[in-house]
Amino acid sequence: VNVSGYVHVGTSSHLGVGSQILPHLTIGKHVIIGAGAVVTKDIPSHCTAVGIPARF
Repeated sequence: VNVSGYVHVGTSSHLGVGSQILPHLTIGKHVIIGAGAVVTKDIPSHCTAVGIPARF
């Protein structure tokens, strides 16, 4: 997992192997980020995000 800058990750969230989160984003509570996903926007709570760029 590559994390650059300040990123807020909510409780009980899971980041997949090789996922990347761009700086200054917020990942909500109970979120699943798929392996290899590139997160370019905030992810709300209770979502699953996958792909490049990550979509939920």
